[in-house]
Amino acid sequence: MDYSRVNSAISRCVDELVEAGASRDVIEQLVSPLELRAVQSIIDNQRDQLLLNFENKSAALAERFNVNERTIRKWRKSALNRPSRSATRSA
Repeated sequence: MDYSRVNSAISRCVDELVEAGASRDVIEQLVSPLELRAVQSIIDNQRDQLLLNFENKSAALAERFNVNERTIRKWRKSALNRPSRSATRSA
């Protein structure tokens, strides 16, 4: 996870808006929820990747997350039904 990239992107955006004449305090207050949601999205994507890697056995995941295998199967089903959150980056 590269949270510093999220922070850098947000900082650049804030700096550009301040250069355009916006109040830094107002902009920082407005983008704070955006930064938090971006980090949460990274966490969610990585969790889904872990769940959808079927080389990871349900029993091992259940032990890791301290839940039963049925819960892991439910989480996997939810991850499968969730629209993809991550876009493919072009190099």
